[in-house]
Amino acid sequence: PSVSQGGLTDKYNFVQLHFHWSSDPKKGGSEHLINSKRFAAEMHLVHYNTKYSSFADATNHPDGLAVLGVMLDSNVGADHEGFAKIVQEAPSLAEAGAEKTLTNSLSLKDLLPNNLSTFYRYDGSLTTPKFAEIVTWTVFDNPIPVSESQVAVLNQLKDHENKPLTDNYREVQPLNGRKIFYYNPSKIASKQA
Repeated sequence: PSVSQGGLTDKYNFVQLHFHWSSDPKKGGSEHLINSKRFAAEMHLVHYNTKYSSFADATNHPDGLAVLGVMLDSNVGADHEGFAKIVQEAPSLAEAGAEKTLTNSLSLKDLLPNNLSTFYRYDGSLTTPKFAEIVTWTVFDNPIPVSESQVAVLNQLKDHENKPLTDNYREVQPLNGRKIFYYNPSKIASKQA
């Protein structure tokens, strides 16, 4: 899978996806806020720029990665069908280092919001150490609806020290003069901090 267009100047190939969440879904564990709201969790779909020879090579360049950020909203109460295919495998991944092949096929498109035409875009960094500023972020303003029980399954996972893997999100950072662009089919607006 890959992403291109929508304001991206290059093609980016999919590498991996991961989640950030809080031990308290009401508090929320998303790393981005939309209209000052933090969501229960956030999914990151990581892609590397194909003009570089590999993912490792791409991480050495300011335009190396494109990450899609998808908010998970647990205030709706219903299970999300695509997310369910991941959650059902989570118990077998509870121990650090465990690996599991999904038993049901999953299209990445099944994990995206229905409306992909409106989103925020900015140049930023990874949200994990070393926080390299190599990411073109696309954060969809439409979350996917998930249930609280689906998000709760994430809190059963363990880290490399066999401790509960919770609160694995980075607090919102200052913009430091970055421009955040909002893409909308009918208009494009930008905000300068």
